[in-house]
Amino acid sequence: MQSVNAVQDEIIENFSLFEDDMESKLMYLMDLGKKLPLMQESHKSDDFIVKGCQSKVWLYPIFNDGLVQFEADSNTEITKGLVSLLVQIWSHRSPEQILVLNFIL
Repeated sequence: MQSVNAVQDEIIENFSLFEDDMESKLMYLMDLGKKLPLMQESHKSDDFIVKGCQSKVWLYPIFNDGLVQFEADSNTEITKGLVSLLVQIWSHRSPEQILVLNFIL
């Protein structure tokens, strides 16, 4: 399992390949969202919606051997891409690890 910093560094490196080409960055972000596994429709309930988002975002946790794997979806392509980045960072970690994560800004 890659460390959180390693995952974040890989994300940053992938986006840096596009330099200042914002359109390509947005297309890449939307492509990441398209690669998310399909979320079960039964998981798209109000219990798993992320409140406060302008778009609809669902984040469903699956617990296995003390680690969390997330299913996620959104009704907009860019937001779905952003959520896919969080899934990359948060999945396969314990709840305790997720709670203390420090993000590179």
